[in-house]
Amino acid sequence: MGDESLYAVGPCEWDWDIEVCYNKNQGVSCYEFFRDCPTDRCSYDDNTATACTEMYDQSDCTASSTGCTWYPTDELCWPSDLDLPCHLVSDWEQCPTDRCHLVNTSEFGGVCLNINEPVWCDNFGDESYCPSDHCSWDSALTRCYNSKLGVECGDYFDISTCPADHCKVENNACVDKDEPIDCSSFYFNSADCSPVNGCFRNCSSSLCLRCDSETSCSNVTCPAAPTADPGSACADLVDEAACVGDSDCQWFSTVHACAVRSPRCKHRPPS
Repeated sequence: MGDESLYAVGPCEWDWDIEVCYNKNQGVSCYEFFRDCPTDRCSYDDNTATACTEMYDQSDCTASSTGCTWYPTDELCWPSDLDLPCHLVSDWEQCPTDRCHLVNTSEFGGVCLNINEPVWCDNFGDESYCPSDHCSWDSALTRCYNSKLGVECGDYFDISTCPADHCKVENNACVDKDEPIDCSSFYFNSADCSPVNGCFRNCSSSLCLRCDSETSCSNVTCPAAPTADPGSACADLVDEAACVGDSDCQWFSTVHACAVRSPRCKHRPPS
């Protein structure tokens, strides 16, 4: 979801710099900052914190003169005079209940959060744990999502589950119903590149372009070009023998894939 306004729900807002959801009436908790500590309301030394968090080896962390502590379960080095932020506690069974709270998200575990910090609906991996007060469960995606935000059409990778109420299937992908068709995704001389889809064929550039008020949207045919993308036919061949048997295709053994044969440069005999 690229629209930043979608991340402002109720009292919550999203901080893109440190990628955290916070209560806009209280500001971002000091615990969330690795760097650029806001010194007007927080107190730790940014240089010390940065020195610790940039150490990824236990021996370097414990030997540091800046005062760092190694957390083996989380494989993280953190300043000794600072509490480890709740969301960085990877072992949910070790979530410190004196300053954090554990939210069970499935029968297999949960997430450790600051006290009173809301949990994102996406964190719940089981329908029975998905809270119905502000979340909903999508059976096709087996995902818990925010009821106000909904689910992006692009998240439906199986086009058979693409919901027709607000999505549509285009070029074997589930996209938003109001999203314009991407004409560039069509082979320029295919049947899909037509005024029906708001596209037209540009024979000189071999491109499928979108019609607009300044371009003609006539259903022209490029007679010198095949009506099917030769590259797509080669890509469908998964067997080496079948690939090399097609004069338009070439087999690439390093990646075990078939692709359209590139034209070779041949020596031209002197005239």
